[in-house]
Formats: sequence, structure tokens, C-alpha cells
Amino acid sequence: MLDNKHEIMIIDDEAINISVLSEVLKPHFIVSVFKSGVEALKQIELGKKPDLILLDVNMPELNGYEILDRLNQGESSKDIPVIILTVLNSVSDEEKGLNAGAVDFISKPFHAQIILARVRLQIELKDSRDRLKGENVYLEKEVAKRFRENQLIFDVTMDIVTQLVETRDEETAHHITRSRAYMEVLTRRLAMNPRYTALIDEAYIERLVKACPLHDIGKVGISDQILLKPGILTTEEYDLMKEHVMIGYRSIQRAVENSILKDLLNSSGDSLPMEFFREAMSIVRSHHEHYDGSGYPDGLKGEEIPLSARIMALVDVFDALTNHRVYKPAWSIEKAVEYIEMQSGYQFDPDVVDAMLSEIDSFKDIFHKLSV
Repeated sequence: MLDNKHEIMIIDDEAINISVLSEVLKPHFIVSVFKSGVEALKQIELGKKPDLILLDVNMPELNGYEILDRLNQGESSKDIPVIILTVLNSVSDEEKGLNAGAVDFISKPFHAQIILARVRLQIELKDSRDRLKGENVYLEKEVAKRFRENQLIFDVTMDIVTQLVETRDEETAHHITRSRAYMEVLTRRLAMNPRYTALIDEAYIERLVKACPLHDIGKVGISDQILLKPGILTTEEYDLMKEHVMIGYRSIQRAVENSILKDLLNSSGDSLPMEFFREAMSIVRSHHEHYDGSGYPDGLKGEEIPLSARIMALVDVFDALTNHRVYKPAWSIEKAVEYIEMQSGYQFDPDVVDAMLSEIDSFKDIFHKLSV
């Protein structure tokens, strides 16, 4: 015997049908009866939610199909299973009802054992669906929890890597902090450009801001004698310096290939970790490319250069120009902006330059707050 807490709603205006159905079902279930479909719908809208509805096709005011349609449209009632009650051998009623969303039909005249068997079957199916739905909700919460935990681990790991890069010298730490701020401001401004609206969303901005600190990670493989040389680099030294982009790129590539993300690296998959690492690898490898094709390491030109790298290129140069380096004094913001404007279309993407000019006050604020 099933738990009698299950409620069966009978919607039928014929007394004999109500009597027979009630007699069969009441020993096993809670039974509510409505002789009007309109009244039944009203009660359901007010919060009444039976586990199963037995619905007569031939009803006054609204017929069974109209009632079924209303039930299917209601957010709280669309998942209530409905068995339609039809005249014996009325195939058209049965077919129409099933097509309209009914789960089963019972033909008149009624047979007690058939009624009970079909009702019990639908109640068992509903209980199974409800249990599965509950388990799915639990699993979704667990997946969300695990994702948040993994995201936290990932973010902390990236911060550790960034901190290691920063330990090379104090100025590198400040450069990374400012670069992240410039990157966010610049990317948000670019998102207002119709050319980039479809590409740049909050997730894209977040990826770039998180990937930005890795842009010069390859410099850990360059000698301090070159990195901290106070004078101009020789041609040989400059060639060695340029290798930092491929050192960084290959380091990330190898790390990914040695992880569970290996199969996703060259796929079109859109997992969040892979989207991040693809963007990070683009920034690391291509942020010294020039818009006119004169940069390194690949001599990419124009939109061959990933957008993230085109943004990073300007951010990197602006911060380098406006801050002291061992090999040069700091430029004024005005002088740096003048240089960047002159290089629009040559070293830098004109769209990125325009975005920076639109946000120059924000750039100045970041500079004054975060420079030492």
C-alpha cells in the first residue's frame, strides 16, 4: 500500500464517476474532488498541488483539453501528471489527450483494479522523478561548491606564481599591480566599441585581468645581468631578452600538457580553465608583436595578433614608459601618450589606442595611486 499522504485530484462533473473513483482511491490516497475545472485551476493557482489529477474530457465551462492546456502553462502545475478519463474505445480522445500532455488514460466504464493499478503506477513514477530531481539539485549544488573550491585553489595558485615573478624585484610587483588595473579599464572601454561587443563580456575581462600578471613570466629564465643592466642592451643581449616570450609560453604549454587539460589544449572546448590558459598563452607569446608586423616572436600583423595581446602590448609599454627603469628615467604621462598616439597603427592597434585616450583620466588615477 502506498503512503496515503499522496493526494489525487478528481476533476469530473458526473456524480457516478466521482462516486466510483472515490470508492476505489480513498482507502489508499487523499482524494479531493472538483466538479468545475475553473474552480480546480483556481485552487491550484492558490497553491494546492496534488500528486496526480484524474481529468474528465467532457466538462462544462472548460473541457478537459482546455484544462490540461492551462495546467501545462502554469509554472507550478506543469509537472503534475494527468490521467484523462474517456468514453470506452474513444481513440480520438485518448490520442488527443496524450498529445496534449496527459500521461495515461482510463476508459469508462471504470474497473476498480485498472484504476488503482494505473494510478499507483503514475504515483510511483512521480515519486521517482521527484527523487531524481532532488538528487539532481543536490548534485548541482555539490558541483557548484566543488567549482568554487577549485576556482579558489586556481586563483591562489596563480597568485603564488605571480608572487614568485614579483620577487625578482620590487618594481616588477608594482608593474603587475598597475598593469592589472590598466588592463581592466582598457578592456571595459573596448567593450563599448561595437566591433568588440560580442567578444568582450565580464568573463573575458576577468580572464584578461587574471592572465595579465603572467605576461612576463618568461623573464625568470633571463639572466639578471641582462634584466637589470643599467645601459642599452647589445644586439646579442637583446636577442636573449626577446626569448622570454617563448620561455613563458612553453612553460605554460608544458604545464597544461602535463595536466588533465591536455586533451582540451588544441580543441575548441570552452572549459573555463582552458579559456584562461589559451588567453594567458596568447598574452605571454604575443604581447611584443606590433600592429604593423614588425614585432616578435612571430611577426604577426593587425588582427592576426590576439586582442588580449594587443591590449597587453599597450598596457605594458605605457607602464614601462611612465615609470623608472634601470636603463631609463620615467617619462611624463603626456610624453608617453604622445608616443603611443604616434605609434597608433604601427606598434599599437588604433582601436586600443583610442580606448586608452578615452580613459586617460582613469589611467592617470591608477598611475598616481599605484606608482611609488
